[in-house]
Amino acid sequence: MAEVEETLKRIQAHKGVLATMVVNAEGKAPSAFSK
Repeated sequence: MAEVEETLKRIQAHKGVLATMVVNAEGKAPSAFSK
């Protein structure tokens, strides 16, 4: 899980990224992260 969190932090650090959302195979969002 730490690896996923580090990847999300790296993505969020890019200019222009407003938010990230994690979805499961059904397209439902069990977890959402915003900047």
